[in-house]
Amino acid sequence: MRLYSALNLLKREIPNTSVEMATVQQKARLERLCFHENKSIATVERRFRLEYQNGRSPIFKCLPTVVERKTEDGVALSDVTPVIWS
Repeated sequence: MRLYSALNLLKREIPNTSVEMATVQQKARLERLCFHENKSIATVERRFRLEYQNGRSPIFKCLPTVVERKTEDGVALSDVTPVIWS
């Protein structure tokens, strides 16, 4: 059940809307929370593809950047803001 706690947090953030209407920043925050719960990039990417079912998501570009920063700089994941490349 921990997998859906981040999704529920996002739904509370934007009430009366669907998750598809979330902003890019909110979606990136959701994925960062899911990564913190799962500790697996593959699981987060799989879950994101199932949830949004589109190939245009920026998360595939920004999530590895977050992990690289965490390992190189020794910064906690919660302190890192994902960088989204255009």
